[in-house]
Formats: sequence, C-alpha cells, structure tokens
Amino acid sequence: MQTVLEMIAAVLDQASAVLMFPLDPSNRIYWLYLISSIFAAFFVYRAIKAKGDHATDRDAEAARGTFVNFLFPKSVWSHPSAWLDLKYVFFHKLVSHAAILAIGGFALILGYRLVSGGETLSDVVAQGNLATFG
Repeated sequence: MQTVLEMIAAVLDQASAVLMFPLDPSNRIYWLYLISSIFAAFFVYRAIKAKGDHATDRDAEAARGTFVNFLFPKSVWSHPSAWLDLKYVFFHKLVSHAAILAIGGFALILGYRLVSGGETLSDVVAQGNLATFG
C-alpha cells in the first residue's frame, strides 16, 4: 500500500513541477520572459507597421496582418514541417507517458498478485483484512 502512495505522490510531484514551469525563472517559459518577448515583438510590429516603404516582401506581409498574425504567421504554422514537429511532440509525450503508466500499472498489479498469493484487491477489501504498514 505504501508503494501505491509513493507512486501517486511521484505522479503528483511531476504534475505540479510541470504546472510550475512558468513560475521558475530557470525555465524558458518563465512568465516574465514571455511577457517581455511579447512586448519586444509588439515594438517590432509597430515599427514595421509605421514604416510605409517595406524593404522586403516579408516585412510587407507582416505589416498587413494583426499583431496576433505577426506573432503566429500563417507561413510558419501552415508549413508541413511545423505540423510534423507538433505530431512528434504530441506522439512522444502521449505515447511515452501512456506506456510508462501502463507498464507501471502492470508491474504494480503483478507485484501485488505475487506478494498477496494471487488474491485480488477487491477480495481483500471485501474480507476487511486491510493491514496498515508503518
């Protein structure tokens, strides 16, 4: 039972660490870095917008859209390599975490069955033989 609680605590620790990424200054997605980058991008956007004679086609394209379009240009997000990168990220994150969870759950169930002599957890709960480990 203690092992199950330790596993749950480890999962919760990892989840809280991921959710705290924007609050840790050592990470790239620290909230202050994100906000300062958005402000810098806004000043660049305004400078390109204010400049009537655009030096390049890219500047002319950036000046046509809104600030959100400037931050997330369609030419980048519609490119096949961007979608391939997104697929890899989601595939690796989802599949690796699902595989770790499945293997860990299987190992936990197998270990419990080996230690308990083949009894299921529902049988133990029905009998009321829940011993505390301390």
